[in-house]
Amino acid sequence: MRCSAHPTRPGWYNLPVRSASNLIRAARAECDAVVDFIPRGADILVPLANGEPRMVVAAIDRAAAEGRINGVRIHQMHAGYDHPHLHGVYGDRLQHVSYFLSAIERAAYGEGG
Repeated sequence: MRCSAHPTRPGWYNLPVRSASNLIRAARAECDAVVDFIPRGADILVPLANGEPRMVVAAIDRAAAEGRINGVRIHQMHAGYDHPHLHGVYGDRLQHVSYFLSAIERAAYGEGG
C-alpha cells in the first residue's frame, strides 16, 4: 500500500505506509543507538521543558538501568517530564543536575533524589 501524493513534499507518495508501532519501534532503536556515543563520566546538557528530547532521555535511563553507562550526569534547567534518574534510582551511574527546580523536580528532590 502506498501513501497518496502530498503536494508540498516531493517523493512523499513513494513512501510505504507504516504502522504506528513500527515507527515508534524504529524511533526507539535510533534513540538507543545514541547511548553508544556517551562516554563514561559524560556531562549531557538537555534542553528545558518542552524542548526535552523525551525518547533520548528515556534511552539514557534504560542504559543506566541495564548498566551500560556509568558516571553520567544530565544537566537541565527545568525538567518538564518525570524520569527515573530524577529520583536517584541509578546511584552514580546516572545523576540529574538541576539549575531550576520544576514541580516534578521538587518532588524528586524532596524524596532525596
